[in-house]
Amino acid sequence: TDLRGVQQRLNMLGYNAGALHTAQVLANRGLNQNKSTERAIINFQSDQVPLMIDAAAGTKTQERIQKVVQDAGGE
Repeated sequence: TDLRGVQQRLNMLGYNAGALHTAQVLANRGLNQNKSTERAIINFQSDQVPLMIDAAAGTKTQERIQKVVQDAGGE
């Protein structure tokens, strides 16, 4: 649920979420995101129909990111 974890997973998938966030921030709040992370979330969501494209890593987006990473052999 940390933004840093979402960023790491997106980077692993090639979505270039930018520099990892150092503070503990909940990803689903969308607080303190940099533009690279926001763009990476939007790009991931648009590649994963039927996710809603809202630039926030809510529960459904986070679950999908984890599944895609696992299916790719990560985690």
